[in-house]
Amino acid sequence: MGTEPLSWRKSSRSALDRDCVEVACGDTEAVLIRDSKDPDGPVIAMTREAFAGFLIDVKSGRFDRS
Repeated sequence: MGTEPLSWRKSSRSALDRDCVEVACGDTEAVLIRDSKDPDGPVIAMTREAFAGFLIDVKSGRFDRS
């Protein structure tokens, strides 16, 4: 990653009382993901292609806990 500060974005579907994640674009090849409740905690980095696949799985309900 460069020296520029990251611009983290929270999901527009998140609510104050729910678990949510934030994403930021790192270098040109990485998407970074973190827990919005723990901004100084661990960060997951994945390729843009892997993140696109992850979003497809999320939208399909693959990770629903119900």
